[in-house]
Amino acid sequence: EAVRSPVTFTLPGIERRRGGKPQPPPSPNERLHHMCRARVTKRWRKSARMETWAATNGLGPALIANNSRLNIALTLVSVGEFDGDNLDAALKSVRDGICDDLWRNCRDHDADRSTGKMCGNRHDTDPRLAWRFQQERGPVALVRIEVTW
Repeated sequence: EAVRSPVTFTLPGIERRRGGKPQPPPSPNERLHHMCRARVTKRWRKSARMETWAATNGLGPALIANNSRLNIALTLVSVGEFDGDNLDAALKSVRDGICDDLWRNCRDHDADRSTGKMCGNRHDTDPRLAWRFQQERGPVALVRIEVTW
């Protein structure tokens, strides 16, 4: 299958406090109250799911059903710098949000065939997905996502 031109979109940083400046996803080393961390993580995940659906015109589940190989590059743009393992962990909510869109309406991946029950796991470790994590310095926090198939 020929490689199509990549789909690129961005997720703007999320304010943690009213009137605060947009922040990147929280690092595991950041000391946040557990409820604040959960709220911010949920917002990043939902944003990634919605933007993936909009950018791919809802093609995600069809690409997975056709066993297409997806190359997904996540680039964190931030004023600070993350080390390798913290970069992966900080982008986990974005990664999960993308998988939420890709496995929307899933009935073949870990589904119970007798009941037709939707799969509960959105597998970011699926062999059809190749992830690449990068970071850049920039004045404003955002995550740039590029999907090719």
